[in-house]
This record gives sequence, C-alpha cells and structure tokens, in this order.
Amino acid sequence: LGLIAVLGAAGLGTFLLMLRGWSDVRTADGEEATDAIESALQEAGPGPAYVTIDGSVTVHARRDLEGPEPVDLETLSVFAWRPAEERLVRVDVPFWFVRLKMNDAFNLGTLTALLVGDWTNLDLDVTEDDLMRRGPGLVLDQAWTDGARLVLWTR
Repeated sequence: LGLIAVLGAAGLGTFLLMLRGWSDVRTADGEEATDAIESALQEAGPGPAYVTIDGSVTVHARRDLEGPEPVDLETLSVFAWRPAEERLVRVDVPFWFVRLKMNDAFNLGTLTALLVGDWTNLDLDVTEDDLMRRGPGLVLDQAWTDGARLVLWTR
C-alpha cells in the first residue's frame, strides 16, 4: 500500500509539473480578453466549430467536418475567459497526452460536460481519432450570457 501511495503521488506530481508547463493563467481586463479571443480564433483557422452547444446545453458533433483519413495533430489548445474573475487561461496540451488520456470514460463529451457544468449530455462520443479525422481547426467556440468564453482548437 505504501509503494502504491508513493507511485501515485509521483505520478500526480509529474502531471502537475507538465500541466504547469502547458498552461498560462493571468488576469486581464475585457479589452485584453477580446484581443486574446480574436487571436485564439485566428490561430484556430477559418471554418465552423466541430462541436456546438445549443441554447438547451445539448452538445452536437459536426461529423460532416471529418475527413476519411486521420491527420497527425500536435496540440489541443484550450482558451477560457472568466470575466467575473478577470482571468484568462490558455492550455496547450500535446496531442500525445490527449491520446493517452482520452478513452471510453473520458472523451470530448466528458470534457465538454465538465466545462459547461451539465452532466446530462455525456453521450457525445468524440475520440482522439475523430479529432484527427476532423484535422486541425476550431473544435469549440462557446460564449455564455455572463461574457465567459471557451475556445478549443487543434493544431
């Protein structure tokens, strides 16, 4: 039991160090956030989002945007703006880590449900292979009535 606890703590510590290296968290005002959002959307490239969330918080995947063959991806980027806290968060996760962590229990549906705070739509079954068939581009661009914004894209 002691060895398992030590290995678990070492694994968690390693993960937190990696996440810290992949993340940028800072305070910003609304103008800075608007500029950062525009920059993120430009980086994501043109085209519609692969995942959409409608007004009833139902999540949909645009399967028509998938190609027949997967494309190698380097990064899944996440940009979040929380105006109430004046906080910008950007995380650039290497795609090898996405492949390692996405499985039947944790997929893009789980991530999206976590981010929107609604667990009723866990049936969105988007895997890393689906993202690779989608190719680089905008995965999600979601805005809330309080001004919060979430943008995900792959490169």
